Amino acid sequence: MRFSFTLFVAGATERSDAARSNLRTLCDARHLGVYEIEVIDVVDEPELAEEHHILATPTVIRHSPLPQRRVIGDLSD
Repeated sequence: MRFSFTLFVAGATERSDAARSNLRTLCDARHLGVYEIEVIDVVDEPELAEEHHILATPTVIRHSPLPQRRVIGDLSD
């Protein structure tokens, strides 16, 4: 089973960096080698944030496996 995530961040901030790092750490611990992460900076691509209904950053969307899930925050807890 392959896991697919999109991480929405807002610029190169400490919180965005923490979200990237924490998501990779979680994936390495639970889904070693069977995941992909796409990172979208909503500052650079606001249309994608609107398309995916992103109201806060960082936000992670798990696309697969279904059902789709969303988590808001830097995944530190």
